[in-house]
Amino acid sequence: MVLWSPFLLSERLRSLFRHLPPTNSLLRSYLVVEIGLAVPFIMGTAVALVRIPRAAVSTAILDTVVQITFVYVVALPVLAGDVLPKLGVDWDPTGYSGTTWLLLVGSVVWYAVLVAVPLSFLAVLLAIPR
Repeated sequence: MVLWSPFLLSERLRSLFRHLPPTNSLLRSYLVVEIGLAVPFIMGTAVALVRIPRAAVSTAILDTVVQITFVYVVALPVLAGDVLPKLGVDWDPTGYSGTTWLLLVGSVVWYAVLVAVPLSFLAVLLAIPR
């Protein structure tokens, strides 16, 4: 996502993407992560649109967005800042300081907002009676 790419101005996040296996490439890792993180939102919305009765679709989409966003905001910074270094992927040259954690949480929150707002708008549109 182009709107999330300004976070790549941070050397720390560029370093994270450069060190992510299996590609060890900034661009390829960035694309894999961006697409991979969007899949649960897309699949949840698709399931809601196809399998949920029309009256409950809006609520199902909003539930999906809220749940995935919560998991991402909690789990992704922990994964990047704690789990990856323990697995030998040492990507932060500053030693995982508080600023790194703020950057991780901020970038995940911004990503979630970029995805959640359009899906929430879709859910509101679907809730309008016709």
